[in-house]
Amino acid sequence: MLIRELLNILLSPNAFGIRPDANAGVPASGGETITDILARASERARQAALEYVGLVTPQEAMQLMEVANARLVDLRTPPERARAGHVLGSLPIAWRARREAAPDSRFVTQLRRKVGKDEIVLFLSRHGVRSHRAASAAAAAGYVHALSVLEGFDGERAGARRTRGGWRRTQAMRGAKNAVEVALDEALVETFPASDPIAVDSRPDRK
Repeated sequence: MLIRELLNILLSPNAFGIRPDANAGVPASGGETITDILARASERARQAALEYVGLVTPQEAMQLMEVANARLVDLRTPPERARAGHVLGSLPIAWRARREAAPDSRFVTQLRRKVGKDEIVLFLSRHGVRSHRAASAAAAAGYVHALSVLEGFDGERAGARRTRGGWRRTQAMRGAKNAVEVALDEALVETFPASDPIAVDSRPDRK
């Protein structure tokens, strides 16, 4: 009974600092709610016996940023970000200095200056390794809503020089999908001018 009660508390919107009457039931892109995403993230962490609250895919992380105002901490070094690209709206806090193996001793201090302990915080690294370590460190420092972004920015390693998934690919796919949707919408506008009320009502996106 105690375990069931703890799981119910963990999977509730309040456990992640979200009011039930606010955005918890608001569909993110893809039709899922915040509660759905957080529950799945928590289950992954439970199965992996992690010290922090959850694991999310890049797609889920983007949805949480859009709907739940989650904070994304980019753990990559400045040269990594310059080479591969920045994430709009992210907070750059490097997990370690360039060419250093040990984590930066100032990491938690810098995190506290930029992110509140009651906020949902997402950690993103290059391949999803540093994000796991950073989420663990954040949880140990009192961050109860720390989430690691799976696959990282460049993608999960799948061989010596190959990767799969990742923030960059997911973002590109979302951008391509949005571009197709915009092009389709513009084509429909040309086909069914707004001056014709009957034509406007017959558009697929109005059904």
